[in-house]
Order: sequence, then structure tokens, then C-alpha cells
Amino acid sequence: MEQISEQHQKQLTSLRDEIRARETQREILKDSLQKLQLSYEKLFGDYEKLKKEETDKSSRLQEMT
Repeated sequence: MEQISEQHQKQLTSLRDEIRARETQREILKDSLQKLQLSYEKLFGDYEKLKKEETDKSSRLQEMT
């Protein structure tokens, strides 16, 4: 009976370690995703700004010709 209890204890410890490792990995992935989302938003904003500038310049060029 004592041997079974020790085995269960080892299994529990192993499972807890695995859960902690997965939670750590999840947090790392979550942080990475957040950084990627912020980068995407900034790049998209820059793209929209450049697109508007190009449209404005094209309009001014059309008016000049």
C-alpha cells in the first residue's frame, strides 16, 4: 500500500511540474502574441498613413496637371 502511495505521489509531482511548465509556456506565447498584435497594429497604422499620403499627393499632382 505504501508503494502505491509513493507512486501516486510521484505521479502527482510529475503532473504538477508538467502543468507548471505548460503554464509558463502559455504565458510566454501569450506575451509573444500580444507583442505581435501591437506590432501589427502599428504597421497597419503606418500603412494607412502612407496610403493616405500617397492619395493626397496623387490628388495634388492631378490638380497641377
